[in-house]
Amino acid sequence: MRRQLGVFAAIVLVAAGLAVPAAQAQRHLLVGIQDDAMTLRGDPTFTFPILKQLRTQIVRINLNWPDVADKRPAHPQDPADPAYDWRLYDRAIKYASQYGMQVLLTILFVPSWANGGAPRNVPPTNYNDLRNFAYAAAERYSGHYIPNTDAPDELYLPAVKYWLAWNEPNNPNWLKQTSGGASSARGRMRASAPRSGRACISRTSRARRSAAERRGRAATTPRARAVLRCHRSRS
Repeated sequence: MRRQLGVFAAIVLVAAGLAVPAAQAQRHLLVGIQDDAMTLRGDPTFTFPILKQLRTQIVRINLNWPDVADKRPAHPQDPADPAYDWRLYDRAIKYASQYGMQVLLTILFVPSWANGGAPRNVPPTNYNDLRNFAYAAAERYSGHYIPNTDAPDELYLPAVKYWLAWNEPNNPNWLKQTSGGASSARGRMRASAPRSGRACISRTSRARRSAAERRGRAATTPRARAVLRCHRSRS
């Protein structure tokens, strides 16, 4: 814990130096930070006030599929399926909203039940499993979803308007490649964009659009669209 606080403090010091000029940037630019150890598993009453002091406008969080669904859901597009455990993410997103910050969720990794028991960086056997999970996540964080709890005063969960499909899908540390990959040519490393990365991005994008269209909103409108980024490799 002491080490985590030390690392976080170092990040705070660096970010503090950048916060003032960044805050003077154009309106469409957002000042952001990512530290899942603190935003997800740290003390939110400590973390988010510090981020607020740094004028953080957006927090990036990895939405780890295996953490939410360690077993196959019976109704995978339903965010209330008992196989799903969203508690860490609900808490972080609520605190971010409370302190006036937006959230960018990065869907990442694969549970063992979805890839034949392989490591979490191995693509799913059936990409529809990923699509269903992305759909459930988009529904839960649509801004129109109330969790199924016993609390009589439960409110709608805050909306997440920014989404990222995977992190560096052309890097086998994050997503094992089924086509192409890192290779050495004349002493230089070269990586090619894998089919698996494109498939992950495609399924996530379709699920996000489907969830928005089901709610009667166009997924291409500025406030509703997901930010989906493909890390393209260079030859």
